[in-house]
Amino acid sequence: MQTVTNDFETAIDADTRDIRAKVIIDWVGNYISGDATASSSGEKDATNTPDDQAINGKMNPYRKWALADIATADGNHYACPANGSREMGWHNDVKSNGSKEFTVDPWVQVDFDSAKTVGNIVVAFERLIDHYAEDYEVEYYDGSWHTLQTVTGNTETLIESVISPVKTNVTKLKLTISKVSLVSSYAKVIEFGGGYSEEYSVDNIDMLRILKERQFTEGSLPIGNASANSVDLILDNTNNDFFPLNQSSPYYGFFRDNRRIHVYLGIVLPDTSTEWLKQGVFYSGDWRCPDNSPTASVFAMDRAKLLMQSLFSVSDVYEDQTISYLVEQILVDAGLDVSEYEIDTISTTIPYAWFEPVTHWEALKKLAASCSAFMYFDEDGVFKFEKKEHLADHAASEATISDTVNLFSADNPWNYSEVKNHIQVASKPLTTDSEQEVYNMEDDSFEIAPSATKSMMLYFSKKPCVSVQTPDITYSGGTVVVDSWTDYAWGGTLVLENTGGGTATVTEITVDATPLINKGETIAIAEDATLIAEQGTKKYSLANDFIQGQVYAQALADYLLTTYKAPEKDVHVSCRGNFALQLGDRITIENSKNSIDADYWILKDELFFDGSLVSKILGRKAS
Repeated sequence: MQTVTNDFETAIDADTRDIRAKVIIDWVGNYISGDATASSSGEKDATNTPDDQAINGKMNPYRKWALADIATADGNHYACPANGSREMGWHNDVKSNGSKEFTVDPWVQVDFDSAKTVGNIVVAFERLIDHYAEDYEVEYYDGSWHTLQTVTGNTETLIESVISPVKTNVTKLKLTISKVSLVSSYAKVIEFGGGYSEEYSVDNIDMLRILKERQFTEGSLPIGNASANSVDLILDNTNNDFFPLNQSSPYYGFFRDNRRIHVYLGIVLPDTSTEWLKQGVFYSGDWRCPDNSPTASVFAMDRAKLLMQSLFSVSDVYEDQTISYLVEQILVDAGLDVSEYEIDTISTTIPYAWFEPVTHWEALKKLAASCSAFMYFDEDGVFKFEKKEHLADHAASEATISDTVNLFSADNPWNYSEVKNHIQVASKPLTTDSEQEVYNMEDDSFEIAPSATKSMMLYFSKKPCVSVQTPDITYSGGTVVVDSWTDYAWGGTLVLENTGGGTATVTEITVDATPLINKGETIAIAEDATLIAEQGTKKYSLANDFIQGQVYAQALADYLLTTYKAPEKDVHVSCRGNFALQLGDRITIENSKNSIDADYWILKDELFFDGSLVSKILGRKAS
């Protein structure tokens, strides 16, 4: 349950309540791709530290890198990637002098694709190594350049500031650095940009529907739940501001995918103040604004939407790693900071784990399914990956929903259609095969001009693979060398360069590696003979590449049987709504009409606001 005051607890159960709602829409910001391009005074490394890394929405570097001007690879600092696949930020191309200043001040610039309104500025320097600009200047361009900020003596790595009044018709922003925090070092900017946000109050909101769930069922057992929470928002449009083609609208040109929406609900307290609680951070999808309606509507999903749109393609074969470790690798690759996720400790070790190039969301779902975990984003936009035993930690009831106070209806259905009394879980252990050729290109020759390069993606014929060798290149003419080769479990990225004086013809590329092969399959079975005799066999089968041990498979089968053989395990409640409650909270349901008096864990909470508040809750009976 979110932290609230005693006055909130009194007001939320009062006979008369004054519920409020507000949303904040971030119309402009670096979290949105495609809105801007970057340029700079120069890049130290166009592959690893290009200027466009300063506007990709990532506020922190992937790791503490072993940078030439800071440190070497020593176990605490990591060697830089060969192919620019990790976040490092923009680094300029000239070091500071003994006074930490530059002969020519470096700069990085944001060019918007259309005129924007800017109401805030964010500058993120290198937090992990505590490197920042001491003196810098921010300018904006609206037909001519204007100074927006002049900063001296800065000691922070993250500076966020509000611009008042807002600046309109802005097409460019420029950050110029004149002094950094270390001598003989490059300027380092992880993120730089401007944003514009607008708040809409209860007077602007016709309807708000918020869906929060940690369990999403698709007609089978909810194994490895990956829930994308959402909001439906209907706004007043009597002034026509939300018509996308209205050029006089302050939001003209802003109606694009993935506008960030912060949703709040509040309640007026006895002292007439309003206590607000955040209900989620969402990213817009479709906007609808018919000309015969006085309203505009938008459907938005939480950050899971972005993880569904980004690719996890850098998977190695991870040997003997825990599920918690693997989850973190995926989240970090997706650009989440350590403050943006909470992962339960799941010590189960997977002998060999690997991923095809899939979305970050799909990779996380596969891990969740392998251990019956639950994953979702909470009200603050923090990603939660919770082990199957997580609910048992919520031993005390957080609130009571009673038909004498706040309960409209309660249904404790006996859903025999969802019962499973025979569970099968497959275990498929892997082992190494002999080293062999896993890639061969010999029927599709190509030419490389002198001093030119050729980039390629290679996909292995057998996968996953370990001990991958450098590609062997057969060519004629010129001199072809492997400029870079980064191998993964499924293949790799190859860059060839012709360093010779003549045109080269590449006729064959081969790669040797050691594939992993299946040793066979064992089926773990858990069943309830009494229920089978009574109901017939109601079977569920689970197969997941990460289940590679019979003992683990049996434990998982036993858990699934215990959880899903009871038809009366869930309760459906309609009530006045307590928006401080969170997924996983333990609540007490009291209903004298159908004799329900028990504790349940919240699996789903659907909140409806149209001036008043109604909540529909799905609860799992607490054991």
